[in-house]
Amino acid sequence: MALVKGVYKSGNVEGNSNVNKILGGSYYGSAVGYGVKGTTVNGNEVTTLDPYTATGRTIETYEEIFDDINMTDAVFDTYIGGDNDGDGYYLDYDENYKVVEKSVNDNPLTFNLEGNGTAASPYIVRTKEDLKQINLNLGKTYRLDSDIDLEGAHHYFIGTNANAFSGTFDGNGHTISNLKYENSNVSYAGLFGNLSGTVQNLNVENSDLKANDRVGLLAGSCGTIKHSKVSGNIEGHNYVGGICGASGTVVNSYSKTEVIGNEQVGGVVGRSGKVNGVVQEGNVSGVKHVGGIVGYSDMALVKGVYKSGNVEGTSNVNKILGGSYYGSAAGYSVRETTVNGNEVTTLDPYTASGRTIETYEEIFEDINMTDTVFDTYIGGDNDSDGYYWDYDENYKVVEKSVNDNPLEFTLTTLDGTTTNAGKASNPYLINNATELKMATQKLNMVYRLDSDIDLEGVHHYFIGTNANAFSGTFDGNGHTISNLKYENSNVSYAGLFGNASGPIKNLMLNNMDVFGNNYVGGLVGNYSNTMTNIKITNSKANGNQYVGVLAGYGNTMNQVIVSGDATGVNYVGGIAGRGNASKGVYLSGNVIGSTNTNRIYGTSSGTKVVLAVADKVLVNGSIVTGTNQNSNIGLDILESDLTQSKYEELGFVFTASSGNPYWFIENDELYIKIAE
Repeated sequence: MALVKGVYKSGNVEGNSNVNKILGGSYYGSAVGYGVKGTTVNGNEVTTLDPYTATGRTIETYEEIFDDINMTDAVFDTYIGGDNDGDGYYLDYDENYKVVEKSVNDNPLTFNLEGNGTAASPYIVRTKEDLKQINLNLGKTYRLDSDIDLEGAHHYFIGTNANAFSGTFDGNGHTISNLKYENSNVSYAGLFGNLSGTVQNLNVENSDLKANDRVGLLAGSCGTIKHSKVSGNIEGHNYVGGICGASGTVVNSYSKTEVIGNEQVGGVVGRSGKVNGVVQEGNVSGVKHVGGIVGYSDMALVKGVYKSGNVEGTSNVNKILGGSYYGSAAGYSVRETTVNGNEVTTLDPYTASGRTIETYEEIFEDINMTDTVFDTYIGGDNDSDGYYWDYDENYKVVEKSVNDNPLEFTLTTLDGTTTNAGKASNPYLINNATELKMATQKLNMVYRLDSDIDLEGVHHYFIGTNANAFSGTFDGNGHTISNLKYENSNVSYAGLFGNASGPIKNLMLNNMDVFGNNYVGGLVGNYSNTMTNIKITNSKANGNQYVGVLAGYGNTMNQVIVSGDATGVNYVGGIAGRGNASKGVYLSGNVIGSTNTNRIYGTSSGTKVVLAVADKVLVNGSIVTGTNQNSNIGLDILESDLTQSKYEELGFVFTASSGNPYWFIENDELYIKIAE
């Protein structure tokens, strides 16, 4: 079960089965090494590219192993990681930059960085020599206190496949520049060769890197990279990315790079885990699984913006995500970007090429659009990098520091204490638009509306987005939210609630006007729970797919009253674009669409009891007759027949019971109230 590391310098390996230059066979063992060209297996020359195989990578000469300490480290015990085998020797450069064996006694491994290597007292890095010394303590915490120019330096990867960096490196906003490295025999190549720890707040500029597999300017293989930027040129074979070659998490980072590889090649990451809030500016070229942001993702969501450049390849080539096993993508690509030299226009941001937009800057004019890709005020600092995006005083979305701009949450609770705060027994109270915005920080809490709210002129933050669904409970408490105006055809999951999976109840809405892309509704864009006692009037929803006055893609909707217009293309309904088991009335409005367009629901499942006032509800400008209350069209009813008893048949409660919601009729209008 051990790792075998070695060099097959000369000779022939002969046998009948399990015959290789480095490792014949194993139960759970593995191999890494080199086989010099001219060595053979059963008299035949065998050429392999990957050093991490049973035959190792084929190289021209034995001597070239000792021209580059990063290549040496794949097999031998070098300065990187120190004297790991404890034999008193390690390999390092001599004065002519040839890697030679050194004695620990004659050439002590000196580590003299200032600090203690802890989060409270990190080791301080100021020079190239300091950067090199990190390799003697790969599990500690470091902070960069000066810019470093690596021009002319023989760079030691910080961590290699044999000796990963498992600590934390805080770039502290500083820049490491002019890293130049070229060796096509070496894998796990970057400023950090193999990173299993965290790098944050670091800029790597004007750097060029050419290696084999797992190649990225910041890390060949990465653990976590946050709030960092890179610029330069990267070339490799497989698993090649601007920031990171393979694995790990990359968030809130920017890549301005030209990237060339073979398979699993991305502008930001070649093969990824979690990648959120990233931007690529530059060309990306490969053969298979090539993406402007990520080449290949196993099971994670990739969120990014392809700002400029061309993505080129033969198969699985897209602007955001080249290919995936179960991964998915969300993002935007600026119109001038191309795939194999051709302009590709897509409408849905939740696709492998993202939604095509006119300019990069428009992402930062609407925080709900920003949230599709970046970590915003909505949900708070989700990636815990100490930063989030929010409006400035001119309503442009900018990056903010948590330290300089704390995420304040000052909502009071029902009993004024913090005991069970935000729970059903002690909900947070909302009285104005500012407090409604605060609710978007903590999306899993219980809230109660204690005043009517007028959203006229407000830059509304969706309560929950596709990236950060609202999973708590929202009790309207019989109050009204009115005059929401939202228009952005680039944004899906649009409504008062963008994406919600928790109960919504006892709420009235008036004059809601929501215009988005897919999943658009006056109350909620996408919903997967049960809403009860909802009234929405004089409202409009406009979009592409899954559009409804109340909900775009709805679920169970009981005791709902709707009036307003829904306009879309596919799956358009007066109450919802998609519905489930429900009970309610569509009082008036016009439903406009091309396909799957109906009076009540564009499409639905479950048992429904839904009515429509026949002479006041139109579909594409025409009256539609309905004879089945359990249908997407609903049952015709005259407005004069909508009596209290008829509503009671639909489950509406008109009897006041202390502490419970009930409906009442005043001037022929229905309202919700909570009984005292």
